[in-house]
Amino acid sequence: MRKATREFLKKLETISKSAKFINVHHKNFSEAQPKKCYSNVMLFLDQNEQLYLRCGWLVGEYMGENGTAIMPHYWVYDDETKTDYDVTPILDTQRYEYILDLEILDYIDDENKIAIPAPMKLTGDGELWIRIAVDQFIQTDKVDYRKLFEVSAQNPD
Repeated sequence: MRKATREFLKKLETISKSAKFINVHHKNFSEAQPKKCYSNVMLFLDQNEQLYLRCGWLVGEYMGENGTAIMPHYWVYDDETKTDYDVTPILDTQRYEYILDLEILDYIDDENKIAIPAPMKLTGDGELWIRIAVDQFIQTDKVDYRKLFEVSAQNPD
């Protein structure tokens, strides 16, 4: 587990009972589109009703002064095999680690159809920043789901 993953997990564990590092296997789903994790998962679950919705964070590699990307993400879980599967193709050269965080589900905004909170980044010195627009961030001292969904609603790019 990477340093950024450990640091972010420490921040999450103070507010999320479900937060933990997990291994996720990739599963080919021909109808899936890159960067559409929620839509992909919902479509996949329509065709595979025995599986369950999972959510959490993708923690990227450390990118120097740009920090480490922390992106909200959805995938599926097979309770029979106790295996997590990501059906969304990730067309990126860096590798991501997964943190399960089911608390995200409690903040989905059904009224405004917002299921994905704003992404974040973690700097090398442990500062957490919320992405408010392309190359624009605001610093935060904690993971605040309500704030992350508010930011996402204001900037649905």
